[in-house]
Amino acid sequence: MKKDDTCYVTKTVDQDNKGRKEVTYCVCVEDDPGQLESLSFRQLEALSAFLCDYVREEKSKKGGDA
Repeated sequence: MKKDDTCYVTKTVDQDNKGRKEVTYCVCVEDDPGQLESLSFRQLEALSAFLCDYVREEKSKKGGDA
């Protein structure tokens, strides 16, 4: 993803007939005009875990706050 790419995040809250809520996140990145690449929630969990590890590693290399 480049800095000038556009990222869209949508949050959908659905409620079933028993009153339980389900929250779904959808993230889409427009890397070419008119073309969206999307990530599912499961992929986002894996990505967030990777990013947390990456930030920790960079922080320990620099010895400062990330």
